[in-house]
Amino acid sequence: MHISKDELNDEIIAESSLHDGVAITDDPADMQKPTSFSKMRNRARTIRKQWTRQFVELVDMVGELPQKDRGERLAILVHDWGFTKREASLLLKTAKATIPDRELLLELAVAPEVVASLATARNDVKKEALLQIENGRTLQSSDLARIRSNLDAAKPEFVRSTHQRFLVGQATRRRKCDLATYMNDLLAFVDALVEHHELDQCNEQNLAERQQPLIHSAQQLQQRFTQYFDVNRLPAVEQWFFDAGDSRELRLAKAYLALKRLAIGDFYDAEYANGETDRYIEAGIIRKIAWLCSAELSRLNKSVAARDSRPEPSLTEVLAARAVRKPFMLLEICAGAGGQATGLHAAGFASLGVFEQNVHAVNTLEANFAFGPLHQVDIREFDFSVYRDQIDLLAGGVPCQPHSALGSRRGGEDERDLFMVAIDIIREVRPRAVMLENVTGFDHAGNAEYRAKVFAELKKAGYEAALFPIAAKDFGLAQKRPRLVLIAFRDGHMSRFRMPTVFPEWKLTLGEALRDLMSANGWKGVDAWVERANKFAPTLVGGSDKTSIAGFASKFQEQEWLELGVDPTGLADAAPAADAPINLVPRLTLGMAARLQGFIEHWQFTGSKRQQRQQIANAFPPVLARAVGLAIYSALAQVEIDFEAELQEPLGHYPLGDAWMNFAVTKFAEDLDLPLGRQRNPRDLAFAAKFKENRERREKLAEDASVAKAADEAA
Repeated sequence: MHISKDELNDEIIAESSLHDGVAITDDPADMQKPTSFSKMRNRARTIRKQWTRQFVELVDMVGELPQKDRGERLAILVHDWGFTKREASLLLKTAKATIPDRELLLELAVAPEVVASLATARNDVKKEALLQIENGRTLQSSDLARIRSNLDAAKPEFVRSTHQRFLVGQATRRRKCDLATYMNDLLAFVDALVEHHELDQCNEQNLAERQQPLIHSAQQLQQRFTQYFDVNRLPAVEQWFFDAGDSRELRLAKAYLALKRLAIGDFYDAEYANGETDRYIEAGIIRKIAWLCSAELSRLNKSVAARDSRPEPSLTEVLAARAVRKPFMLLEICAGAGGQATGLHAAGFASLGVFEQNVHAVNTLEANFAFGPLHQVDIREFDFSVYRDQIDLLAGGVPCQPHSALGSRRGGEDERDLFMVAIDIIREVRPRAVMLENVTGFDHAGNAEYRAKVFAELKKAGYEAALFPIAAKDFGLAQKRPRLVLIAFRDGHMSRFRMPTVFPEWKLTLGEALRDLMSANGWKGVDAWVERANKFAPTLVGGSDKTSIAGFASKFQEQEWLELGVDPTGLADAAPAADAPINLVPRLTLGMAARLQGFIEHWQFTGSKRQQRQQIANAFPPVLARAVGLAIYSALAQVEIDFEAELQEPLGHYPLGDAWMNFAVTKFAEDLDLPLGRQRNPRDLAFAAKFKENRERREKLAEDASVAKAADEAA
């Protein structure tokens, strides 16, 4: 489902999350600029649509020319119709092909050169490009080439040819011509190893006799390996079982180590082998050598499967296995109360650092789950260079109030604006991907100059960036909450990114979402209230430090809340009582608002009621962070994601307030010698452990003394 820019503008006007209770400016000079930009942008978009439509019409006209000879057609377009040769060639090339999905391309005003490239692209490239366009991506012609390369990279024949080129490149110059012979000998050796793996029963004498020729072959192949490849340049393999690295250089080193093991008769090590499926040789050894010569391993797989007596995995086991896939490293700024972190961790990211300045939000994270080394600090005063080239994703919910559509709209001049600070951090850290969440007002006409500056600075830093709309109502939450996410990739990976699939069929009304919470105290009017609250709730607001509102609604939303049967003027401490009037118009509690934001049940917010309300209102819903996080994970790992299945799984189990588990999540950062953050000092935890041990010892001594005293008295 595509959200058009026009629909987004409608949402901007409708959703008062954008004004958040901030006073509207009365200065005519402040109002004139956005109005002028708005007119210019609307006019530009109209012209752009006309431009695309006129190009398509021209293509159709060229297709109707009676002349079949390309030279004659080109002469007509240049000398009679007045086009340049470049323009004429583009029209001729496009007319010769078929323009895919015309209505979509016309509706989204796709650039004529991209339309031409799409028309002549391969079918698989067209399909992928159209999916990206439909999901809000603005493509360049060069992106189609990247898409083609990415699709090719997933094909087995491409993998084989790339693998072969790598090996040839690694081989010493004087031995390149003999490499094919070596590979054929390796293939025969792998076949012999698989046959050895298939052995069921063999006494020691027979086993030694069978292994001897394999050892001799391994010795010869190892020696020849050193002639073809410079083993001194291979990366060190510290642990045989460590498979997290998947670079070709590392796999080449592992293949060499496998040959060395077999050459000394090391066929089986109980620490690394699967005792149930491996009898006399580890399957892992065979796989590492098979990679080197691109051997087909279906026979080995059958040998392993035939001995695997384990039952088919249950759905729970499958989901658990998916949950432990290799994590990507995350650095999170402006983390708030944990909504974004919860979603990104569920998507497969692990934090090397979580940064938040607000003490109450930090306390909330510590009361629940820290997700990683937690830093209560102003990000403008922290040296992020320690994270350089170690981060896969930098994410943050930079303050949105400076870009509110109906607020003072000071943007980059607002002291709360941190976009440029975030870009400075991106320059320092060099993450592979970036995700910055903001309100839809960031895309408003009045922010055009500032937005252009953001994109220009990201481009200078080596990133390709785009803005994408996303809304909570499309992912099973009971509030509208439209948001924008700025996504950026370096190294040309933007062409792999697609926004997540949306699920409007998961529609949940306000009444359905809060029925159990509203009826918690036995209120008899809950059924009538649910029937009245039969739509999406407006966006929850109230996160600004400067706001004067007492509930989760601005004055612009009050009527909409009242129509849904909710009093928006304040907060309730509890659900309506059993004896409350049936026609009561109740207020929301903090727990109800947290439910509308999609927080994990029983997530504990700290601070005063006002401070807790601000944390909830400011949050990026976990399900939205998870959805976008999965899309980024898919692009980074180059894997397909089943969004529908993953987004319906639980967000995860977090041992709330467990200091030991909070410390455990610092392991990744500790291993890389990175800052461990607030209350993550191992000495502090060691002191706490010692204190606990001493307290338990004293309690045991007191208990023993009490027992002894009772025994003496009884005697």
